[in-house]
Amino acid sequence: MTFTPSDTANYNAVGIKLSLTVNKAAKAPNMPETTMAPAHSTKKVGEITLSDGWSWQEADRDTALADGVAVTATAVYTGADKGNYETESVSITITRSECDHTHTEIRNQREATCKEEGYTGDTYCKDCGEKLAAGTTIEKKPHKVGTPATCVSKAVCSVCGETFGEVDATNHVHTTVKNRKEATCTQTGYAGDTYCTDCDKLLSTGKELAALGHDYKATVTKQPTTTEEGIRTYTCTRCNSSYTESIAKLPEEKHTHNYTGSITKEATCTEAGVRTYTCSCGNSYTENIPATGHSYVSKVTKAATTTEEGIMTYTCSKCGHSYTQPIAMIKSDNSNKDNGSQNQKPQSGTDNGNQNQKSQPDTDNGKDNGTSIKPYIKDDSGKEGWDVIKPQLEEAKSGDTVTVVMNGTTVVPKDVIDSIKGKDTTLVLDMGNGLSWKIYGKDITDAAGDIDFDVTVGADAGKSIPVDVINNVTGERSSLNLTLAYDGEFGFTATLTVNMESKNAGLYANLFYYNEQTGELEFISAGQIDSDGNVELVFTHASDYTIVVDAKIMSDNGQADNKSDETIPAHKTDDSTSKYAWNNTIIIIIGICIILIVFGAVFYVRKKSGSEEE
Repeated sequence: MTFTPSDTANYNAVGIKLSLTVNKAAKAPNMPETTMAPAHSTKKVGEITLSDGWSWQEADRDTALADGVAVTATAVYTGADKGNYETESVSITITRSECDHTHTEIRNQREATCKEEGYTGDTYCKDCGEKLAAGTTIEKKPHKVGTPATCVSKAVCSVCGETFGEVDATNHVHTTVKNRKEATCTQTGYAGDTYCTDCDKLLSTGKELAALGHDYKATVTKQPTTTEEGIRTYTCTRCNSSYTESIAKLPEEKHTHNYTGSITKEATCTEAGVRTYTCSCGNSYTENIPATGHSYVSKVTKAATTTEEGIMTYTCSKCGHSYTQPIAMIKSDNSNKDNGSQNQKPQSGTDNGNQNQKSQPDTDNGKDNGTSIKPYIKDDSGKEGWDVIKPQLEEAKSGDTVTVVMNGTTVVPKDVIDSIKGKDTTLVLDMGNGLSWKIYGKDITDAAGDIDFDVTVGADAGKSIPVDVINNVTGERSSLNLTLAYDGEFGFTATLTVNMESKNAGLYANLFYYNEQTGELEFISAGQIDSDGNVELVFTHASDYTIVVDAKIMSDNGQADNKSDETIPAHKTDDSTSKYAWNNTIIIIIGICIILIVFGAVFYVRKKSGSEEE
């Protein structure tokens, strides 16, 4: 150590050596207490937080703790001035507190239903898992009425499907009318008594029906002349009662009828009307007003989903008659987010409910162009797109049928059709909405090209066919217009399956083609409607058509053929005509051969007989 004075002129600096000893402090700062009682949630010693500068000895960190069990662990000082203290560690006795069940949860809870009791659930500690309290039973809920009780059956619960309660003696669901008697022109009738068909109880008695009175129609049965009176005969249309009245003689000058027409019976969708023309002299005649035919408007009454078919309802805007057709399920495809597909049909519910609108044109000929909507093989949606379907058709075995779900597309490429040409393979195109096409490989001569198989039915179909032309053929029969999107010959025979409603099962669907040159409907073919309302009709080219439902096969003039056992005619082609001509030629040749053999045999017998006589 050196001392340097401030007055260095008079004093010298002095140096001296000193020895200093610094003693350690007694104990490190913030030393923890020697006992601790951590919370129940503490699992290990290392989870206990110590004062600043203190840490648990590494060997004690993972020591497990238990409720009420004392554990000893050592805490050591780790501050920046470590080593300056006599005591830098402490032994601490740790005893974990028992769980206070602060956090709880309900387990085994169960809602009550009408079928079984419920349970409020048991209370458990979330920290230690101990069951703290048991739950209680909840009574069953009352049944919900699904099917109401009737006079013979109890109500059915809409939740569990079980019957409950008592029968409702006042609820008669099924009724029938007995003892009805129709009124005639001269005698009263009886409306009939209403009975319950389930319990046979008389529910109400009928009323007397007034006599109808005669409905006379006048016909001139003898024309008046200038010398004799005429006769007008009035005949009842219901009972044929009649009477006559005289018609005054004509004046000397010749009478010219001047008829005035009036509608005496309005035409409906299915029934013809009557227009009556009457002259001032009393002479009259009538003419039929053709039935107007149904004018159906379609509406989606149940939208299709990826798991259920939808329902399209067609309702006549004039008379209210309706029928339904299924809408194919929507194919699930995450790539539908790409709205660039040109084959996608309009979504259901658009265009003010009119579902007769044709789909947008398939500008890429139906080929796989990377768009989100593609046709696919039925029951194997992984095989989609024509580039995948075509090899499947080429590899199909003899007799195989390959069904392709068009999935909103309508155009089939020519090379796909040609892939089954001449083969014993059938291609079925499921168009949706109850429509499907069937093409047999051996029927294909030469596909005309890429073909749009879209079909429009109902009010928006057959617009090129005049209404009076349709009415002349259909009369009071049910009919359905049909238009194919493609125009011209297919180059093969295609069979279209159409649903004509199950109520027409057993009847015949007669297909008529509209010939624009003659302005007439020409009979093409017919098919018998099956129990599901489906019928198969054969097409060789596309145009506008009308399908007429009748009890028998119809001829070109729209009249039913009286031959009930006649085979349904198919659309003839040049090949079938040549086949029939060839069969006739064979028959003629065989006949000539038989005649020659007979003549030869006779000649031989006569010659032999002559030789024996000689």
